[in-house]
Amino acid sequence: MRINLPHAKELAHELCNLPTPDVPSLSMPDGTNFDIHHAISTALSTYGRNLTALANTAETLGHSTLNSLSDIEDTDAQLARSLEQLT
Repeated sequence: MRINLPHAKELAHELCNLPTPDVPSLSMPDGTNFDIHHAISTALSTYGRNLTALANTAETLGHSTLNSLSDIEDTDAQLARSLEQLT
């Protein structure tokens, strides 16, 4: 089974270019120190950190995939040249 290199590269580029959506911050007005506000603020902050980490992981995966695909192309070209020399 052969890898569809152009399609694989396209998918890897999409991973590299995934945007990191903005996560709104929850401002707590003076005098509103309720547990629910603190819980929501903490959850939103955690969500934002996780979203950023996920976007960074996707970008790293995309770059790694592009490097691997380049290696595959180089090896494929080298094998094609070697096969041509044998025939």
